[in-house]
Amino acid sequence: MKCKTCNQEVEEISKPIKIKERGIEITSMKEYTGKYNEIVSPKGYELISVSNLLWIWDNKKYREIVFKDYFKNPSLIIIACKQLWNDVTQDRSRWLFLDRGLYVYSVWDYLDGSSSGGRVIFCRELK
Repeated sequence: MKCKTCNQEVEEISKPIKIKERGIEITSMKEYTGKYNEIVSPKGYELISVSNLLWIWDNKKYREIVFKDYFKNPSLIIIACKQLWNDVTQDRSRWLFLDRGLYVYSVWDYLDGSSSGGRVIFCRELK
């Protein structure tokens, strides 16, 4: 589906996952190989925050739903996240890494930095 404003390709939302405990709704994880500053969020959504992503990782019920592919075949997963306040002021991107050894860490990079094997999850507040 093409964005009507910028004419970029935007994936349609299939079936969002509602997380009532956090008051959010998220999309399923999708592959993304472009640059961070070229990510186009579906209408009404934004990149998931590091705090929401870490909460999901720490919650067994949602971890098994959102990261099911990771547990089938443990490998490095890099997820683009919403910028933190210091990322915005320094023109940096924000990424969460899930390593093969179940290490979880967040890093930042130049705004136009891209990462092969990256993924995106979009989020919005529940109404």
